[in-house]
Amino acid sequence: RPSAPGAAPPYARHPIAGARQLLKQRGFRDEKLRRMLAVIEHHRDFDDGSGREPPSLFGRIVRIAEDYDNLCRRGGMWFSPGEALRRMIPHAGTYYDPLLLQAFVNRVGKYPPGSVLRLEDGRQVRSVSLARSPETWDRPNCYVYRAADGSWPRDREEIDLAQVDLATELIDG
Repeated sequence: RPSAPGAAPPYARHPIAGARQLLKQRGFRDEKLRRMLAVIEHHRDFDDGSGREPPSLFGRIVRIAEDYDNLCRRGGMWFSPGEALRRMIPHAGTYYDPLLLQAFVNRVGKYPPGSVLRLEDGRQVRSVSLARSPETWDRPNCYVYRAADGSWPRDREEIDLAQVDLATELIDG
């Protein structure tokens, strides 16, 4: 219930509630103004068709990070990391700054952390690393999630797909 003490404000009002919390902090420096601007603007579209200036740089960054987190989080939509990106990419240039969204995709890599892959030997692995370089963009560090026979492994086995030559197939990502 929005009126209950300690309850989160409704979605439409949470940027203002966040700004109010920042105002309670002591001091008033440039950094605080930038944080407040990001909090207030992070739900504004990059290009809403009105001709207004886009949100501040920090607001655009927070928008991408928060939307990705909300799409992947259990309390949110709970999509796989790859599916969350697939749902965001069509909105580059409208909801999201296209350059910042591209930088985000480049950083998380082809298989963002949490993606489940099947190796050519039948094992299933879960990605646990971001892209480390342009050469390893599609070769994350992983851990074995299921053995080739479908059983759960006893010990946590880590595999760096950049170091081994194993073909992969995306299962859930």
